[in-house]
Amino acid sequence: MKIKFKKELGRSDQEILDIIEFLPDAVFVLDKDRKVIAWNRAVEEMTGVPKKKILGKGNYAYSVAFYGKKRPLLADLILGDNPSTKKKYDYVKRQGNTLFAEVFIPSLNKNKGAYLWVKASAIFNKKGEVIGAIESVRDISERKLIEEELKNAHQDLADTIEFLPDATFVLDKDRKVIAWNRAVEEMTGVPKKKILGKGDYAYSVAFYRKKRPLVADLILGDNPSIKKNYDYVISKGTTLFAEVHIPSLYKGKGAYLWVKASAIYDDQGNIKGAIESVRDVTERKLYEDRIRFLSFHDKLTGLYNRVFLEEELKRLDEKKAFPLSIIMADVNNLKVTNDAFGHESGDELLSNAANIIRTSCRSEDIIGRWGGDEFLILLPQSYELNASKIIARVKESCSQVKNMATRPYIAFGTATKENSDQNIKKILKEAEDRMYRNKLSEEKSLYSSFITSLEKALWERHHETQEHTQRMQELVKKMAKALKLSDNTTDELLLMAALHDIGKIGIPDDILLKPDKLTKKEWDIIKKHTEIGFRIAQSNYELSAIADGILAHHERWDGTGYPRGLKGRKIPLIARIISVIDTYDVITNGRPYRKARSKKEAVRELIRNS
Repeated sequence: MKIKFKKELGRSDQEILDIIEFLPDAVFVLDKDRKVIAWNRAVEEMTGVPKKKILGKGNYAYSVAFYGKKRPLLADLILGDNPSTKKKYDYVKRQGNTLFAEVFIPSLNKNKGAYLWVKASAIFNKKGEVIGAIESVRDISERKLIEEELKNAHQDLADTIEFLPDATFVLDKDRKVIAWNRAVEEMTGVPKKKILGKGDYAYSVAFYRKKRPLVADLILGDNPSIKKNYDYVISKGTTLFAEVHIPSLYKGKGAYLWVKASAIYDDQGNIKGAIESVRDVTERKLYEDRIRFLSFHDKLTGLYNRVFLEEELKRLDEKKAFPLSIIMADVNNLKVTNDAFGHESGDELLSNAANIIRTSCRSEDIIGRWGGDEFLILLPQSYELNASKIIARVKESCSQVKNMATRPYIAFGTATKENSDQNIKKILKEAEDRMYRNKLSEEKSLYSSFITSLEKALWERHHETQEHTQRMQELVKKMAKALKLSDNTTDELLLMAALHDIGKIGIPDDILLKPDKLTKKEWDIIKKHTEIGFRIAQSNYELSAIADGILAHHERWDGTGYPRGLKGRKIPLIARIISVIDTYDVITNGRPYRKARSKKEAVRELIRNS
């Protein structure tokens, strides 16, 4: 039902549904079948009915949340209910497609009752068809109480605003405070007794910790230049509306405020003061800022995303920020890092690269993630020499990364647009082509460095590994000579001896280095190292020849090995040879979980399992 409703709405309307969640008034939305498709936090608090219990419900179920029984609400009148529904409210007023009403509901506030101000409007699709209704509800019990008191006791203006939910204060025509309600006391921390009667901008100190005119002062004739102190100031008749961020509020945490100020007139129509009400809209602003941030930033790295970069390329081209240099960067070995260490390490690799690039650039440079493992840097007012300096800084910083597994190896390409006659798309393509050429020329050395890093990382995790490799390579030479193997096969075996266990890089330390006997679950994890090693070898043409050997070096002649249960000659020859050599070395030199045994015992063990 909710999915169907979303299809009716445009994208911007769906974002409005998300914003409804954080509105201060209790708000719910019905679709055209009168089923609840939105039920915000405020209506949950007002009725005590959580969203999960009401979404999708119809047949007046939503009215039970308010009245304790089924009956039509104002939204039902919008959707075509009998006009007699109006009789259930103190009054109902229509403005276009919107209805306004007031009603007293005895069952709210734990049966203490509450006066509610209600507003209901139709929701239309792009064709102008009604597809639902939205109803907002505000508890005006305090206001109604104040109105009643005013009627009975003719209270003055200060008493009128005392119980308003918004922080509210009143200035007389001499700009002295004559009312300061509870909400403004809570917001500013300044009690009424310390501020009443004060003038000379003393009231602004409560908000800003310094004297400065507020919106109410603009009402009372201050210079219009004070508008620049606010994010915006707009007027509707004699009322001004504004938004502003005040860093000093809430013990320095700061807050975004929505401000409304109106003139107060005497019987002759002369201004005798001004009233200003203030509402904290920080949560709403943070939500809006978050939505804007996500629209233009990459979630993983926090850099700008491709959508933003494409717009910046257009802007800089139109602005003619020449010379405009472009750096295209590609992070090598992302796939093999994902295969060897998992996607978390792959994400860390990209984050490391992003941080290094960010800290190596100038503040005015524009940096973003262009694709999966590609970054784009735009350098306004920069020649290619500046781009080369940045690349040098990035490469130096990459070499300083301690974690071998997530050390970035980055290929770069640059190009510069020096005048308006050059096409920006061709400049971008030139930078990309240069990057790929550099990537190809450097790939062999970069991959060799990466494999060396993997080997070092494996050796650092277990001091026996390097010695184990060296012993195996000596045994390979002897075996190759005895079996009269070709030079190519011998080279493959020597490479296998060094890298057959490279997949253990992806095995957690607490399992790989466990001194006690492994559990079945831990053994299953250990066995994954053959598949991890296979994927690492497959990713480089120089190692691809031994990829199948790495995968199969724990297969057994009788088919009881892993990971595929291969039998006999279906197991690659280099895998069979390495398996024998590896087993022999492990038996004669031991492991954390197994003591070393003699050569004779090793031979007997090999024959017994042959």
